[in-house]
Amino acid sequence: VLAQKTAGDLMAEFDKASSLKERVDICYSISIYYSSRLKVDSALFFANKIKEISTPTNYESGFAKYYFATGAALKMRRKTGEAITNLNKAISIFTKEKDHLFLGKTYRTFASVYVLDGNYDLARENYRLAIANSAIAGDDNVLIREYEEAASVFSRALDNDSAIIYLTKGLAIAEKIKHQGSIFLLAGSLGILFLDGGDLYKARYFLEYSFK
Repeated sequence: VLAQKTAGDLMAEFDKASSLKERVDICYSISIYYSSRLKVDSALFFANKIKEISTPTNYESGFAKYYFATGAALKMRRKTGEAITNLNKAISIFTKEKDHLFLGKTYRTFASVYVLDGNYDLARENYRLAIANSAIAGDDNVLIREYEEAASVFSRALDNDSAIIYLTKGLAIAEKIKHQGSIFLLAGSLGILFLDGGDLYKARYFLEYSFK
């Protein structure tokens, strides 16, 4: 949904929103939208807007999304310590609320913070937590991306066997939901890893499969 809407579209929805949850979710989406486009000041503005509208009623879910959006924005500025502090606060609330969807999203962002910091051990640990929570939430589209990103971290650490396992799991989900773009990327990545490992039969199989 986020990829299909501009910030302007989301702002128009905010003006029409009737509930606190709707307004919080829209501000969260706008903040993440701007973070993904490296517009950090705008991302932080809308993260702070979440806090502003959540404070009068002490809306805990709103505070969690404020911390998450703030951490995601600060990650883009390579403010690792501040990003981790905010993400930990978000995880604390999401855990209390048993919000596995947002726990998955937060742990995934945590993992990406550690990737940028070059700490691949903690990145792998947080991808495992992201995958576990996204699986409980049944978020297949996010799961595919988490498996792909986790595989990339394992590959960077020269653990191609684990990378192949994660890519294979991601590919199975992509096949289940018939996501052709992900099938192409994951099968192609498997083909390259098998080629690097000298398994020409499997390399050819997955590279040909990726183009079917």
